[in-house]
Formats: sequence, C-alpha cells, structure tokens
Amino acid sequence: MDNSGSDSSASDTEGPPPSPGVAGPSQGRKRASNHEGWKRVLAKAKLNKGEAYISPASQRAIPQRVIGAPCRDGCFTKVTQAGVHSIFHHFWGLADYNPQNAYIQKMIDVMPVKRKRTEAEVSRRSVTRVYHVSYNNIRTKMCLPGFMAVHGITKKRIDNAIRKMTHTATPLLDLRGRHKSANKIGGRKAGRIRQHIRLLPAMTSHYSRAKAPNRLYLDSTLNIRKLYDIYLTWMSEQFPQEERVSFHYYSDVFTCEFNIGFEPPKVDTCTICDTLQMALSNATIEQKAEQQAKLDDHKREAKKAQDFMKRLQDDNNLETRAVCMDLQQILPTPKLHTSVAYYKRKLWTYNFCIHNLKTKYLLALMPANKQPFYNNIIDAHTAGITEDIPTDEDADDLDELLTYE
Repeated sequence: MDNSGSDSSASDTEGPPPSPGVAGPSQGRKRASNHEGWKRVLAKAKLNKGEAYISPASQRAIPQRVIGAPCRDGCFTKVTQAGVHSIFHHFWGLADYNPQNAYIQKMIDVMPVKRKRTEAEVSRRSVTRVYHVSYNNIRTKMCLPGFMAVHGITKKRIDNAIRKMTHTATPLLDLRGRHKSANKIGGRKAGRIRQHIRLLPAMTSHYSRAKAPNRLYLDSTLNIRKLYDIYLTWMSEQFPQEERVSFHYYSDVFTCEFNIGFEPPKVDTCTICDTLQMALSNATIEQKAEQQAKLDDHKREAKKAQDFMKRLQDDNNLETRAVCMDLQQILPTPKLHTSVAYYKRKLWTYNFCIHNLKTKYLLALMPANKQPFYNNIIDAHTAGITEDIPTDEDADDLDELLTYE
C-alpha cells in the first residue's frame, strides 16, 4: 500500500501562526448609517422638487407647489398655457436649490430707478426689477405676480435669490447646513483610537474567509469596555498630555470602521496566508503587486487541494482512502488579564486530530508527554496511522492512502 502525502496548506505543523495586527479601517461590523434615508434629507429633496412633505421641525404638512392664479396683466396669455406648464415643470425639475436660484437670477434684470415717485431724499426703492420668462427661445417680459404664479414661488424666494448674487453677477452657493459640527471629534483624537486598535494582535479564520473575508478576531477574554480601559492606560503612558475620547465614541469607531469580533473562529489560520498578508500590508507600492500575486497563487493552490479532498470524500473507489490531519489550537498560554498581555502573542497547546474522510472516524490525540519515545507527537502518530485508524469492511481492497495535513 502506497502512502502519498498531499499538503493542502490548511495549517502548518511547525508552530502557531503569527498574529497579524489590525491592518487598518475596513468595512465595519456595524451597519453604516444610511444618510439618504433620513427624514430631513428626504424632506429637503421633496422641497426642492416642489412635492408635498412633512416638515421635520414643525411636523406640519407642506402642500405641493402648484401654478398660481393668472395675473391681471394677462401675462399667462403672452406665454400660452402650454408654456406656463412647461416653465413650471422644468423649474421644479431642477430639484436643486442652487440651480433654481441661478435660473431666477438669470430671468430678472436689476436696473436703476428711472422715475422717482416720492419727495423724500432717500427712497426705499433703490432699484427696479424687470421679470422675464423664456419659452421656445422667446424671452417675454412679465409682472411680479405673474412671475411668481408661473413658477409657484413667493416673493421671499425671489428676494433671497437676488440677494445671493455677487457684484460680478455670479450666484452664491447656498451654505445652509454645510458648517462643521462643533461636537465632531476627528483629527488626532480619532487617529489615536485607530492607532491603538491596530496595535492589537488579531487572527483571521482561514477556512471561513469565503463567508467573512475581512473578519478579524481578538482575545476572547476582551470586550469593548475592557478594550476602552486598555486604551485609557495606553494613552496615559504614551500620550499623557493629549485628551481622551469617551467610551461611546471609542465604541463607534471600533464597530463602524473595524470588522473585529471577540469570539475566536472555530478553525485555525494558515501560516502561509498570515505571512503573505503581513508582507503585503508592509510592502511598498512596487512590491504590492508581487506580494498580492503570491497570496492569490497560494489561495488557488489551497482551493484546488480542498476541492480534490472533497472529491476523494465522495468517491466510491474502494482502492483509495483519504485521511485529514490537523492541529487544533485550543489552549492559549498564558491566560493573563493585564493590559500588556493583550499586545503580545500567545503560546497555543494543540490537539492533534486525524479524520477518516470515508468512514467519518475521528481520532484526537494529546498531549505529547504520553509519547516518551518520540520527540515529535506528529511523527509518533503518523508512523502508526494505518493501525490507529480503522477503515471499513472493504479494507482488504485498500491500495492507496492519501494524507492531508
């Protein structure tokens, strides 16, 4: 019977895999806020379109914009009813406050007063406004009531648009709601949080990367509250003069920007994957393509081996058997709760498992002190693997044994 080894690179028996630090912010495990779905954002969009909406501030129902009543000067007749409807729908179809203001400013000519109608030295009317509309490339003069009725707007809206015009006749942008929040935390404070989280040794799940490729795991004894306490200690030691953030802000950054959990994965990580991933994160721009290609090639080879192992498991060939061997990392050492321990790698006590893919028979072996004649527990049990693992009633037909490590 031939024993041929097939390394699927699922795990390495030379020692525990390195614990990569958190590379940087990625898609967080907490769902991001959908700003487009906020009530005030939806209300503002409907306001700019002239649609009916509920005011977020007063909770009043604001009716839809409609064409006003015709003026006494017969301006609607000059433009025709079709022109009035076309101008109205195109104006509100802009759906943006700034282009609408620019349109209003374009349709109004501001000129000096030609005739003084008061005996006072200084009149309240300093300029005269001449209103126009354009339909079929014909610019038609209108009165103020007619101009407001055609567009479904008020005089206040016209005054605001004229006031937001510079001396060079260029419109000013609407700056409402564009100020910086006085309570916003950013810059160095937020950077210290990210810097602290990147210092933590995190591990990934090798076999579960298809379901959660960006998921990282920290020590299971940690939680966000303990992590925040460690952050306070770290800030006191490294940056005593800088201000700390609150627990709630630290928690928001941790959950929204980082996809990190505290429950360890059910399977171990691949040493080669972790090594290549660390090399990729520390590579220069010129080296990134090469390191990424190595990582992709390694994952493709691992995928081929896993697919082949699955075919062997489902194969009914009585002359071939396959067993899978792996080391489960089950016991971290030492198990300390001091803050400095959370920045260090742990030693792991492994459980050596041998799984018969045909019969589903499982053999778990630990620890090494029960094998006094072998320095390596792996050599001890692989030497007698054919005797330790029973096959089935067709074992006499067995001709080839494939081992996966």
